[in-house]
Amino acid sequence: MTIKYSEYIDSNEWKIKSREYLLDHPICEICNKHKSEEVHHTSYKRMGDELNDDLRALCKRCHDGIHAFPPYIPDDIQRNKALKIMQYFRRYPGIKTLVLNEVSRKYYNYEFMLDRAAKISDETSLFNQNLMEMFYQDGIDRDEDIIEFAYAECIRLNIQAKRNTLAKKNASKVNRRRINKDEIVEIIHHTTGFPYKTKDEMTKDEIYENRIKNFVMSFLSNKEYLANSKRFANNEFYDGKMYFNKNGYVTKEQFYKKLKDDGHHVKLFIELGGKIEKITEEI
Repeated sequence: MTIKYSEYIDSNEWKIKSREYLLDHPICEICNKHKSEEVHHTSYKRMGDELNDDLRALCKRCHDGIHAFPPYIPDDIQRNKALKIMQYFRRYPGIKTLVLNEVSRKYYNYEFMLDRAAKISDETSLFNQNLMEMFYQDGIDRDEDIIEFAYAECIRLNIQAKRNTLAKKNASKVNRRRINKDEIVEIIHHTTGFPYKTKDEMTKDEIYENRIKNFVMSFLSNKEYLANSKRFANNEFYDGKMYFNKNGYVTKEQFYKKLKDDGHHVKLFIELGGKIEKITEEI
């Protein structure tokens, strides 16, 4: 009977086995320097009945480093996207589950992805790498870009989570009192930095531009994304290092307005993973 990794790793059997292995190997078996904190599988072929060669006692730094190894994908663009997906998976475990569910639904007839990865790569425990390599190869076999789909899902779910967080923060500012339409408009304008219109008051072009703006601004709220977007725009559209800061385009609103005025905002939208066909739906 096949043991599911997710069930086994939470079982009392594994907890006892891993605790005993750490006691027998108190120092990290990679760096030979720091205290061992976690037990790493070198293979899941004998999961539940492991040999000592199937296990390694590691410090957290070395364990994290192993699971951050890039997948073996020869295509540079696909490998870089796969690495970004793996970063999302490590940082947001909840997103990982949702993304794998969507991939399974669309491409694998709802098969459990971790089980599938284990079946075809039971000699290695690098699950995320195995998944990316599997998506890449299956994508070639089916003439589908499964990695691109998974990457887009990561971005979509991350943006959705940020919007939900922002909505909760805005709701808390109202202090649960009743407010009129003018106050709502003022709150939204103060939060976003842009004039507010209801959907009924907007033209199709305004709705289109508003969807692009909301997508891009959700990224630019993050300082790292803002800095990377400035670097991208500078390299693609402008001449001169530190162009934006030197010319007074410091905030996300100033940066976005400059790109929009110069007709480059749609290209940044696409670079961040936006899909034109999605934002035009229901317009």
